[in-house]
Amino acid sequence: MKVWLEAQWQCEQHNQSYVLVSIVALQGSSPRGVGSKLLVTEDQQFDSIGGGHLEYKAIAQARLMMTQEHQTEIIDYPLGASLGQCCGGKVSLMFEVFKATKMPVVVFGAGHVGRALVPLLAQLPVQVTWVDSRYDMLPKELPHGVVGMQEEHPQDYITDCVANSCYLVMTHHHGVDLALTEVILKRGDAYYLGVIGSVTKGRKFRQRLAAKDYSVNSISHL
Repeated sequence: MKVWLEAQWQCEQHNQSYVLVSIVALQGSSPRGVGSKLLVTEDQQFDSIGGGHLEYKAIAQARLMMTQEHQTEIIDYPLGASLGQCCGGKVSLMFEVFKATKMPVVVFGAGHVGRALVPLLAQLPVQVTWVDSRYDMLPKELPHGVVGMQEEHPQDYITDCVANSCYLVMTHHHGVDLALTEVILKRGDAYYLGVIGSVTKGRKFRQRLAAKDYSVNSISHL
């Protein structure tokens, strides 16, 4: 497997941002041909588009683009004295930015379990939204990457959630937990739904959901 391709696979597996730099056009002479690739992360680079000052400039440009809104851009570089290369040609590089996507995780409840869990979630590559109906329960200082939401009716917030969100339900009231569970199941697009509770609570929730005509398949996601 090519070095850049192996690095790309590793980045995708670990949800790591990267830029793929490719030679897409060439005039005259160049150390590497069309199709050569270089993969750049925040602190590493893999494979080569020919080395030298051209590659140095490409790496710097790639890392700059990672901090901006660019997605794809083609830049021409003359291979002359300005780049310290004597090939005398011109190379066109395509920069493709692949930014890490953080899975949305919504935590309902700022009790002792939520307060223990959220700081741990904040250490993972996820975007955490922490929701509670009680205005004085959310900490004034939240971990990096955590957004706090005070909602009088927490289930109303679910309509604003993106598809494939992870939901962790652990409020101070079983009735609120059940109401949240119902709204999430009705949406039908949760990546994960977990509700804190005992085996008995789980059984009662499933019975109540079945009594409200939720399908067996829908309830199985709980």
